[in-house]
Amino acid sequence: MATNKVQRFAYLLLVPVLLSFWGCSRYQIKQTLEAYSNKPGFELKVIHPDSISPQHDKDVSKILSYLKGIQEVYILKFDSVKGNTAENQKLCDKLEKHIKSAHFENLMEFNSKSLVGLYLKKDSNGNIEQVIFIKSGGRHSVYIWAPHSKT
Repeated sequence: MATNKVQRFAYLLLVPVLLSFWGCSRYQIKQTLEAYSNKPGFELKVIHPDSISPQHDKDVSKILSYLKGIQEVYILKFDSVKGNTAENQKLCDKLEKHIKSAHFENLMEFNSKSLVGLYLKKDSNGNIEQVIFIKSGGRHSVYIWAPHSKT
């Protein structure tokens, strides 16, 4: 009887903690991108896939088919002429650290003077949960994050 109470108490504590970790990954990336969008040289655009109309263009229709299930696409651009390259490097380091700690799958990564990488985060069923693309270094950098909806 006491074991059941202990198990029930453990579940009551464990479920909210696990749910907070699940949402933490999404929240951290969104919060980071939004915070950097207010710094000089950075510009954030948030695109909602349902706001894009193909207008009978076959190429756009193909692109929209890849956005199926995407909640929003966050595109953060950086121009080194307008902003501080040290801030850009801090952002890149933060995202790289998060990608590693949140166990994103590394699909492609080239790292020399600049970083180019494509990363996926999958849920426990193997479904894609988030996609991150990074091109950092040089005059222009771009960070793209696309979280999938849970519908």
